[in-house]
Amino acid sequence: MTNEIIEKLKPVSESLLMMSESEYPFEVFLWSNQAQEPLTNQKILQLTEHPQETSVEEVELV
Repeated sequence: MTNEIIEKLKPVSESLLMMSESEYPFEVFLWSNQAQEPLTNQKILQLTEHPQETSVEEVELV
């Protein structure tokens, strides 16, 4: 079921961009075991397979 949701989200989010100077695309990923560990910048980088030295910016959604 989870993979099905991810596969549905990928094509519909393909053209979404984070409005900024760089306009980076959003990335769909699965965060398994979310109840056992907090979501940190390091965890996001691991889940999205980015190098640990990659800059991460937190933006509050309103």
